[in-house]
Amino acid sequence: MSHALEHGPDGTNGSGHEHREVSVKLIVYAAAALAATILIVLVLMWGTFNLLKNQEQAEQRNSSPLAPAVQIPPEPRLEEHPWMSLLELRAREDHTLTTYGWQDQKSGVVRIPIERAMDIVAQNGPAGGKNAAK
Repeated sequence: MSHALEHGPDGTNGSGHEHREVSVKLIVYAAAALAATILIVLVLMWGTFNLLKNQEQAEQRNSSPLAPAVQIPPEPRLEEHPWMSLLELRAREDHTLTTYGWQDQKSGVVRIPIERAMDIVAQNGPAGGKNAAK
């Protein structure tokens, strides 16, 4: 199946290039307008930040000496040093896993170190196994 190509009055098939030159003046004006807009936005941002900084400093100077210096925010609060809490938790867990102690003294339940418990289970088998004490 052949497709007929449409030809223009000059014998071409309509493809080609634009016959008019690109306006360099228009490109320069657009670049200048873009640069001016960026400059205006930067100046406005600088002014806004300075205004806000000056307002904050004025508010700090005008605060009453009798006013509380720091108000504690409502719960839940963010921790100032969360890694310290994590280190304390790990230290408590390590102490619990590596020392003897009472789990429930009234019931007579004790806690043994994890290494010792694993040795006992390795020797006697898990609770309820055929080697378990009866």
